[in-house]
Amino acid sequence: SMGRCVALIAISGNMGFLLARVAIWSSQWVFNEDEMLHWGWRWPFLSAFFPGVISASGRAFCLKESEVFEAEQHLLEESDSDDSDEEFVVKQTSQTRSKERKSTRKH
Repeated sequence: SMGRCVALIAISGNMGFLLARVAIWSSQWVFNEDEMLHWGWRWPFLSAFFPGVISASGRAFCLKESEVFEAEQHLLEESDSDDSDEEFVVKQTSQTRSKERKSTRKH
């Protein structure tokens, strides 16, 4: 449901901040102040590289765009630069969005 999705966004954001803070505390615990200032500050960024690659590849290869977005893109690609086509695309886009809003309200 929509509530779970919104809650997941909030929880994952807070968990990200917490994990980042844990990474900094761990780095400060392992390295002294001079080491942290010289090169130790790089370790949290380097440790985030692999999860970042995993999430980027998951986004690129596993997640698909919604049908509404693909329909709008298809309409935009087919349209020419003249005004009548642009008005048609705007009208179709607004109709599609209103249908999507009505369908999400029912659930």
